[in-house]
Amino acid sequence: MEKNYISQVEVMANMSSFGDYLISIVMIALLPAFFEETFFRGGMQNLLTRILKKPGTAICITSIIFSLVHISYYGFLSRVCLGVVLGLIFYYGKSLWLSIIAHFFNNAIAVTQMYVLMKQGKSVREAMNDNYPIWWGMIAVVVLYGLFIIFKKYSAKAVKEFTEPEDRALEEKWIA
Repeated sequence: MEKNYISQVEVMANMSSFGDYLISIVMIALLPAFFEETFFRGGMQNLLTRILKKPGTAICITSIIFSLVHISYYGFLSRVCLGVVLGLIFYYGKSLWLSIIAHFFNNAIAVTQMYVLMKQGKSVREAMNDNYPIWWGMIAVVVLYGLFIIFKKYSAKAVKEFTEPEDRALEEKWIA
């Protein structure tokens, strides 16, 4: 299954021109961001939060299923982490569009990185190689944590300011 996944990505990410790059941005970044976030965060996470009354559990379950659907053994944990981040963005930001935009940027950065490496003469498979030193991951976690603290603070203020009182009461009834 891992070989099938890699071969599918190789076909979609074979970019020999700027036009191919733009098509890959739409196919690999934009469409999956929109449809996956609508299904996983807007549908599944939202439903599980209402049923379980535990947003953290709903985010974790949705993130695991999100990663399983991608059918990639090697990328499983990184996709679970991405799912948790997107779930938290959706939960605290109270907007599906925020998680769609974050998902799009995550995918678009990967596509852009692959395009640049392919323009430098690397093959699709070489460009897909994502072996980085562990310290990059540790720096990313610290930066991400700091950004979440800022995001949580400002999104709570914005939600309170821009949400109608009757909408807040209805949401509290669903989650409480």
